[in-house]
Amino acid sequence: MKRILDWFVQSFWFLFVLFLPITSFPLISKLLGNTSVALLSFVFLAFLTIFWLLPKIIRIKSIPYHSIPLIIFFLFSILSILLSAFLPVPSLKKTSHWTGSLEGFLTLGIGLCSYLLISYFIDSFEKLKKFIRVINLTGILILAYSFLQAGFWFITDDYPGLLRQFQGVISSSQMLYKARVTGFAFEPSWLAHQLNMLYLPIWLGLSVKNDSAHDWRLGKFSLENILAILCFSVLILSFSRIGWLSFIAVLAYLLLRGMNRYLNVLISKIEQKQISKHKKTKRTFLYILFWAIFIVILFGILIGAGMIFYRMDWRMEELFNLALIRDDGILGWAREMIFAERLVYWIAGFRVFLKYPFFGVGLGNSGYFFPETFNAFSYQLVEVTKILIHESFIPNAKNLWIRILAETGIIGFSFFASWIYIHWKSARYLEFKKSNFLSSIGLVGQLFLIALFFEGFSIDSFALPYYWISMGLIAAVFRLQYFQELEIEKKNAISNCKIENEL
Repeated sequence: MKRILDWFVQSFWFLFVLFLPITSFPLISKLLGNTSVALLSFVFLAFLTIFWLLPKIIRIKSIPYHSIPLIIFFLFSILSILLSAFLPVPSLKKTSHWTGSLEGFLTLGIGLCSYLLISYFIDSFEKLKKFIRVINLTGILILAYSFLQAGFWFITDDYPGLLRQFQGVISSSQMLYKARVTGFAFEPSWLAHQLNMLYLPIWLGLSVKNDSAHDWRLGKFSLENILAILCFSVLILSFSRIGWLSFIAVLAYLLLRGMNRYLNVLISKIEQKQISKHKKTKRTFLYILFWAIFIVILFGILIGAGMIFYRMDWRMEELFNLALIRDDGILGWAREMIFAERLVYWIAGFRVFLKYPFFGVGLGNSGYFFPETFNAFSYQLVEVTKILIHESFIPNAKNLWIRILAETGIIGFSFFASWIYIHWKSARYLEFKKSNFLSSIGLVGQLFLIALFFEGFSIDSFALPYYWISMGLIAAVFRLQYFQELEIEKKNAISNCKIENEL
């Protein structure tokens, strides 16, 4: 019986990772009430949680150190839901706010289970490498399908019927976008999100550290090198503006690290040749010059990206129209770039937080307050009025950080931010280990978190598992390293005791 269960666990683990690219499987979407976030992987996550994760937690009677702030956040979210019973939650679309609370609770539970599953399951370096290999396999499928979409569009200016039918099978949106690739995702921005939050950091981190989860190489190029280059192309073809911005932030961080390393070498060489009274002056001058050059380069990258968007994306035609900003303000300028809707949701969500700053309004409830917190400009936007009048769903903040502030207050946000900070410190710690593979995972973790900060301004769902998996990966590798060091210390202690007894 145990062998059969182990076989199912291993098989379902593989399928859980393999089907991560499919973000909105139609059958799962219908079962969950026509929700857009409906990963096929949820089926395998549910099995693994019930038959493997929960029994393991009960058996070992402990939880990962890294998960403590997250579990506190989860419990605090339940408290915020209970406290919302004492708030004057407005009625909207004849739906009870408890429906939104239940959805928020379930999606956060999905995220928590995804995180804990990765944290516990990767319990050896061999499993870590196997996980990255499966990620690489799914990444190859994403890139191949995305290039297939791009090829048909740019060659024929349309998609064949067979491709549209296939998209209808794997995605509840059933849509292929003009001149934009979606991969297996619900929409192009979700494709960019999954690439930035899982695949690209792994491929970039391993490439920068010149490491790989595979022995195979094409000349001097590892598989991760090739995938990183191809992934950059697909990210461009998605035309996701927040996806581009997240990637630019990751590149800026890598650039900053590279320049800082070169600066330290330069300072070290200069200080060896200079007399002591000039060292401090030269060091200060070099640091000032370093930051000036970095800011100029970063500004150039942003301008260059803006120019590319300006020429390739019709939504960005008014990007450099300063007169429009002067005459119509930021919101008017954003409206011309089809971005104002996001801003008004952010503003509305932040106003909810200002009204209830400590405990928030309860998980999943912020949208019920939006008709009260929308500014006057909001009602000039077709999307806002359509959502309030015609659509059946409740509006949301479309911003992870503002959502957490609005729904759990500054207290809940502090726990969530602490959880992220612990993983940042752990990733930095891993990077300075002697093992190059561990160092690579440390850099991968930092790239995850840089991307998460920016992606959080576009995605507010707890159910998209990519950042949960990324955080779980950091926690799992840290635990592996910790137990490895503990084992070495025990062996050294035993060895020392033997030597003392012999003496």
